[in-house]
Amino acid sequence: MPETGEVVMTARRAHGGLEIAVRDRGEGIAAEARLHIFDLFYSTKDRGTGLGLPLTQQIVSAHGGTIRCEDADGGGTVFTMWFPEARLEDAGIEVAAARE
Repeated sequence: MPETGEVVMTARRAHGGLEIAVRDRGEGIAAEARLHIFDLFYSTKDRGTGLGLPLTQQIVSAHGGTIRCEDADGGGTVFTMWFPEARLEDAGIEVAAARE
């Protein structure tokens, strides 16, 4: 993604939990790479370690959630995480109604 790019984060109630989406307008992630981005030590970057996304997936899973990566409408990539509301309540986190 260019240094002047935009990253947009949204959160909403969905499917009995909290859905958090992080979207950019960069060049996207190739379909072949998307098959491996959650594999430990997989990286397409010269200076990448391949640890960030696998660790993120482990943390999300430890909280009963899921994470997925897809092409964003209009270009770029969107990562969507979902956490079950029951787990959030157990942790003392209140999921407020969405504001318009």
